[in-house]
Amino acid sequence: MRNYYIIILILFFSCKNNATENKAEISLCQIFEQLDQKDQKYRNLLDDPFFKILDSIKESEGITMQMHIDMPKDLQLNLGNRARKIANKYKREFTQEEEDSIWDLQIQLDNENTEVFLNIIDSLGKFPTRQNTKCDNVPGYILAHSRPQYHNIIKEILNKGVKDSIESYSLIDYHINGREDTTILINQ
Repeated sequence: MRNYYIIILILFFSCKNNATENKAEISLCQIFEQLDQKDQKYRNLLDDPFFKILDSIKESEGITMQMHIDMPKDLQLNLGNRARKIANKYKREFTQEEEDSIWDLQIQLDNENTEVFLNIIDSLGKFPTRQNTKCDNVPGYILAHSRPQYHNIIKEILNKGVKDSIESYSLIDYHINGREDTTILINQ
């Protein structure tokens, strides 16, 4: 009979611990969802049609992604210039002053997101992934929108051997290193 009570106590405490862990996971997943929403909150208002137009031109001319990659730089620039000319004809919804104000708001959100995400990394002791958090959405890519004052910290994290475990490693690395290697956009 005594063994029966011990087994019940063990089951009770193990279930209680699992419930607490699941609440923490749900809470973390909710934070990730909020970060994801804040990351795009104002960017969606200021969407530049350039890439949609470029993709449309490539599709209409039968240019595949691989063909575009292999294309000489001058032809790539020609396609880009054509797309930019068309994109510039689109009516802007906001004045330049309004756009600047909206971007200021987005930068504030980006700074908040970066701080929260870095705190999550610090508290977990590792970069969060889908596997180690059990969250469907781990928006590590938000670090790509971090401001320069965070870049050294992020580079340090990326250099700790996490390259293969972060889905958005290349995108983050591309952004915080000045967007110099355009092949990353093609490979994402």
